[in-house]
Amino acid sequence: MGGSMKINKDSFLLFAALALLFYKCPFKMITGIDCPGCGLTRAFCCILLCDIPAAVQYHPLSPLIFAELFYLVYAQFVLGKKADRRLVAAGIFITALLMLAVWLCKIL
Repeated sequence: MGGSMKINKDSFLLFAALALLFYKCPFKMITGIDCPGCGLTRAFCCILLCDIPAAVQYHPLSPLIFAELFYLVYAQFVLGKKADRRLVAAGIFITALLMLAVWLCKIL
């Protein structure tokens, strides 16, 4: 039974990797303009490779968003504590406003 679970997990990871490789943004496909999150995947890859200047070129907020996500994952899985819901909601709201502002500056 453990072996079949591993195959399913491996199959999922392979599917996820292929989906990311060939992913096309539905927003851009419909409207023809970049979405507010356009460039974040490439920027996160640059951050993981320690190339912060390139990450900022792909998306100016990528270091902030990466740091937020890293903290949430670290707090949850390493420290074993849940983040305050109000603090997380405030962070999401502020980040969404910043992303909207960056996006509007980009398309206008």
